[in-house]
Amino acid sequence: MERLISIGRLFVLPFLIVFFPVLLASCLQAQEGDSLLKTRLDQLEKQNDLLRKYLDANTSESKSLIVNSPDKPSLASILSMPANGTESISDQQSKPVDSNNSFLLKWMYKDGFKAESEKKDFTFALVTSLQFDNGWYSVGDNIQATMDSPLTDGSDLRRLRLRAEGTAYKQFDYCFDVDLSGATDFRTVSADPATPLLIADAWIAMNDIPFIGTIKAGHQKEFITFSNATSDRYLSFMERPLVFDAFEDGFQFSNGFTVANNYFDKHLNLWLGFFRTGTRTGAFGVGPGRYAFDQRLCYFPLLDQDNQRWVLVSASGSIRTLPDTNQILPGGSTVPMPNTRFFNRPTVRAGGGFQIPRIISTPVLYSDNGEGVLGLNAQTSFGPLTIGGEYLSVFLGESYLNTLPGYVTPVANNGRPAQSIGSQTFDGFYLQASCFLTSGDHHDVNTVTPGLARVKPVRQFAFRRNEDGEITKGPGAWEVKFRYDTIALNNPLFTQSFIQTRESGGAYQVLTTGLNWYWNSNMRVMADYTYNLRSTGNPPGKISGDGSFSAFGMRVQADF
Repeated sequence: MERLISIGRLFVLPFLIVFFPVLLASCLQAQEGDSLLKTRLDQLEKQNDLLRKYLDANTSESKSLIVNSPDKPSLASILSMPANGTESISDQQSKPVDSNNSFLLKWMYKDGFKAESEKKDFTFALVTSLQFDNGWYSVGDNIQATMDSPLTDGSDLRRLRLRAEGTAYKQFDYCFDVDLSGATDFRTVSADPATPLLIADAWIAMNDIPFIGTIKAGHQKEFITFSNATSDRYLSFMERPLVFDAFEDGFQFSNGFTVANNYFDKHLNLWLGFFRTGTRTGAFGVGPGRYAFDQRLCYFPLLDQDNQRWVLVSASGSIRTLPDTNQILPGGSTVPMPNTRFFNRPTVRAGGGFQIPRIISTPVLYSDNGEGVLGLNAQTSFGPLTIGGEYLSVFLGESYLNTLPGYVTPVANNGRPAQSIGSQTFDGFYLQASCFLTSGDHHDVNTVTPGLARVKPVRQFAFRRNEDGEITKGPGAWEVKFRYDTIALNNPLFTQSFIQTRESGGAYQVLTTGLNWYWNSNMRVMADYTYNLRSTGNPPGKISGDGSFSAFGMRVQADF
């Protein structure tokens, strides 16, 4: 409970910092004297007279238009009179408007609800996102017996996001995003339903810096892959591919600083990041020397968004130290040790985050030598057809099972000494294709952070009776899709007798096909069917985890 409260404070505090000056100014303004109130009432009366004359002139039988002149104020100047205090119309017309002094907010609908100042120097948007998932499985007994928990039919709120974002003084952006869902991806198998809220984005950015572009500071995404650069609101599949889940999801969000910019008319994008490792879920991190350096270079050989054509190739990498996690020692004391494990969950999920089993997994790997990640990507879209693929590889320096040399063995490893297994290399890739069946619909690309952008159906879904009694119809956008995923986490030393089947590494392949129905720009229904092939390390004397299973998932999604 105390941790929930502290995280809640962390999320609320930036709002207070941003909006307290506005609230204070409003309170002071409310305390203006009676004389100012009387002056404004007088000005409202003058405004009413002018509006009456304006309307009379524009509704006459001749339909003549008022021509703006010094002695004939425009409609805009008449309507602005109460908002500009006690200044006369002539004073307003002769004095330039300072956007910092005319902070007039208005709510509008444009892919969400926004408030903007008169000249858009200040903006604020409150975005909500809901993803309601259902999953059904057909799984063999041997597979169920060799996982952390069985795959069972169920439903969950995959994501329930509340996001506040906007612009300040035209050059600065800010974003605060929290996930309230019990199915939030905490990457843990501990049966702890009280896991704290997931803090996603919580950053401030400075834009339009000459030659540099944008500098961003705070809790933010590490854009190693195209799939992570694509917002979860715009994904074509219910879950990101296996390579993301195994190699990048452990540091999807981190505390750090990034620099990004576009060059050559948006054809080249460079992104660099410096992060503290181990800060994914709670946005907290302590300890010396636990850092990561990321880079991603994207190039568009073809970028013709007006004609729905683009081609993207990119290369990315990360050099990082492993985060420390506390290990319980004999006697109950704890000691931090740098370690990691690589694993995959199913691409159709149902239940709370702690209820999702690992399909394949390595044992815990201890290393003081850090890891390196390399990614290669190619994506293209021509009209309704979008095709792409991505390769990701991870390299881990000199690694050990059980513990590190010179450290006491954690209780979970039953006193076994450190066992060197050398350096480790794991990799995987995916290939995917999708095609819209409805005319004119397509996938656009985000050139600022290269990834898929929001789908905007040419004809929104509608099936209702209008005010005239006629039935209004619209199909929305329909999309068919296919993806092939494969990943390998093999090592003969993972098959030793003291290792359980569920942690003996292995290989995992998934064939996914499905259908997306976009009702409009903000709402959709997704259906994914997956055929899964699993092979495990199968230590001697243990149940084999080899086999296949299938799953079907559906998602109803809305974001505003």
